[in-house]
Amino acid sequence: MRSTIDILFDFDGTLVDSSEGIIESLRSACINCGFDINNREDIVNYIGPPIGELVKNLVPEITEDKMNSITQSFRSEYDNKGIYNYKIYPKLREVLTEFLYKKKLKLGILTNKPTLLARKIIELEGLEKYFELIVGIDYQLITKKGDIFTSKKEALAKLIDIGVVNHNCVYIGDTLGDKIACESLNIDFIAARYGFYKWPISELPKKFINKLEDLLVANTL
Repeated sequence: MRSTIDILFDFDGTLVDSSEGIIESLRSACINCGFDINNREDIVNYIGPPIGELVKNLVPEITEDKMNSITQSFRSEYDNKGIYNYKIYPKLREVLTEFLYKKKLKLGILTNKPTLLARKIIELEGLEKYFELIVGIDYQLITKKGDIFTSKKEALAKLIDIGVVNHNCVYIGDTLGDKIACESLNIDFIAARYGFYKWPISELPKKFINKLEDLLVANTL
């Protein structure tokens, strides 16, 4: 059993700006399946949930078959090309070094991205030493312990259930779904305002950061 994680990070929009790779891959997948989604801002605003849910949000009238076709096409486009089109946010290494080596905190990632893709980017950037655990939406499937998680809430609840996370953990994410999952499970949440979701004041939690390096400021956590 791994030791309990102190801080969990979302991935896309919190540690990494993967928007361009996702947008390019989704546009190509939609064109391949007979749709044309041109509004970049719409796509960015919906990034966060699993790709099938993202497609439903963009095209509410889409049939299940079409959605599955776009999802499969997206996976092929993104896994082979789009994954390499990303940028890590400024000061990421400084933040991780501060938490791991100075504050002696145990760090993990919980993301709606497939586990191996998140690991691949972490490894490409040489960041694997910082994280005790990387859990993607398919983590149970690839570890042969269950099915794909249906939501961030379900994944977080599972980590609590197996003792990897407890209620002293802090989750840092950039979407409303992240906030709702944490609140429903009594996990402290910090909103990343620099990510994909445009936080209205009415939904912004008490704890938030405007840029990743704000985590280095005393009393942020």
